[in-house]
Amino acid sequence: MAGLADDSVRQILFANLIVTWWNSSYVSKDMTGSQLSLLLHTFFSGEVGREYWSMAAQGWRDVAQLSKVKRQQRFVAIVDAGYQAALAANSS
Repeated sequence: MAGLADDSVRQILFANLIVTWWNSSYVSKDMTGSQLSLLLHTFFSGEVGREYWSMAAQGWRDVAQLSKVKRQQRFVAIVDAGYQAALAANSS
C-alpha cells in the first residue's frame, strides 16, 4: 500500500475487514451466495471496494486454490464475479 494516503490505507484496511467477515460468514454457512452477491453489489459500487479487490484478489485466489474447502473457493468465485460485473457496469 505504499504510495497511498493515510485515509486511503484506512479505507482499504476496513474493506479487508468487511470482506474477511463476509468470507467467514459464507464459509460457515451463515450467509448464502445470494446474500453475498447483494452485499457485493453495494461494495463494488464504490471506488474503495473496487480498489481493494484489485489489490487483494490474487491473494484471495491463492488461498482459495490451496484450500480444500469448496465453499472457500466458491466465495472467491462469487466475489470475482461481482467485481467483474461492477467493472462492466462502470464502463458502460
